[in-house]
Amino acid sequence: MNQNHPNRSKVPDWPSYVKQFRERHNLSQVLLAAKLRVEETTVQRWEAGERKPAPYLKRALRDLTRELETTN
Repeated sequence: MNQNHPNRSKVPDWPSYVKQFRERHNLSQVLLAAKLRVEETTVQRWEAGERKPAPYLKRALRDLTRELETTN
């Protein structure tokens, strides 16, 4: 399963995916939230398993992955 692009496959564990995404790209919850234009509590809820990203935010994560991978 390609976990670099969340829309290409089903992500079975969003809390782990989001946390690993942040760690892989050296982002705090605050910085990830700012890049996605959401509240920090939104990212916290994803990582706590209280919520899953809405479809448009899954696309934003995919796009951010592409952006971060081309700059590194």
